[in-house]
Amino acid sequence: MLNGTNFKEWKEAVEIVMGCMDLDLALRAEEPIPTMDNLQEVKIEKWERSNRMCLMIMKRSIPEAFRGSIFE
Repeated sequence: MLNGTNFKEWKEAVEIVMGCMDLDLALRAEEPIPTMDNLQEVKIEKWERSNRMCLMIMKRSIPEAFRGSIFE
């Protein structure tokens, strides 16, 4: 749990969990830019799912008072 003094350790733990669950794409790659030609592309769907899952895991591992500062 993030407590204000352990950011480095918290970040490392979150990255390990997301990497082991193969959910870290949004942390490793830039968001693909949708165009008229690739709106349904698998890359965009995978990145968006990864981003949602990362945000949920991070929200779960920080104090409730800070959860509102994570934008979706």
